[in-house]
Amino acid sequence: MVYDADVKLSTHSPDSGYNPAAAIIAAANQYWKGSVILLEMQTYADFDCNGSDTEEWLVPIEWDASAKAAIKTATANGRIVVQAAGNGNCDLDLAGFKGEFNPNDTSKDSGAIIVGAGDKETRNKAIFSTYGSRVDTHSEGDFQIYTTGYGGRYNAEGENLWYASSFAGTSG
Repeated sequence: MVYDADVKLSTHSPDSGYNPAAAIIAAANQYWKGSVILLEMQTYADFDCNGSDTEEWLVPIEWDASAKAAIKTATANGRIVVQAAGNGNCDLDLAGFKGEFNPNDTSKDSGAIIVGAGDKETRNKAIFSTYGSRVDTHSEGDFQIYTTGYGGRYNAEGENLWYASSFAGTSG
């Protein structure tokens, strides 16, 4: 979508083990000020933040302290960090988050842009999307997103032309 843009990837699950903070640092080190780092990561809250007992308490990766420190470093060094809100239908304003997502407390602000999932038709919050006053914006995430890489929407010429029409989530 951006002419002549470079895309580089950094994994949070390398052979050495799961490490989101290291992936964020590696991504930040690959680029210069003004570059965008998109975090397609989420983590679990350590308490019931959505009123269910399913333990699907998915929230932004910055709930992990080491990931938040890496995000703060990246944004302080001029990188634009965009992160998924998480697919846990959690309210980030709950007391259990200990004010870590308080948008009025600059000491808690990672500098990242947090994006929730919205419904295409109503433009309301998607039922699974984590939310709260710290979520900056939302974008379509309601099982109606067309994307590449897999799927049965169109795939007659092989995997390089696979499309799916039901991708969803805050990563969408």
